[in-house]
Amino acid sequence: MGELYYQGCGLPQDYNKAFALFKKYYENNPQSDSIMYRLGVCYFFGQGVAENKELAKELIYKSKSAKVKEAEIFWNEWISKK
Repeated sequence: MGELYYQGCGLPQDYNKAFALFKKYYENNPQSDSIMYRLGVCYFFGQGVAENKELAKELIYKSKSAKVKEAEIFWNEWISKK
């Protein structure tokens, strides 16, 4: 459901709701590397939460290390080039 709010697919785009749902899911499923990535992106861009680049990098790096393909791409495009 968080992804639907994040992308605005079938629902109005709402980063606040998306972030809240991602966070709630992650709190109950801390082994979810793909949700860790989503949270990292939200923190990186300040979508639904205050921007926090350091926390974003930490979350995205952990999900990249767990072989989340989107995290690997994001890391290479947005973080490692900076």
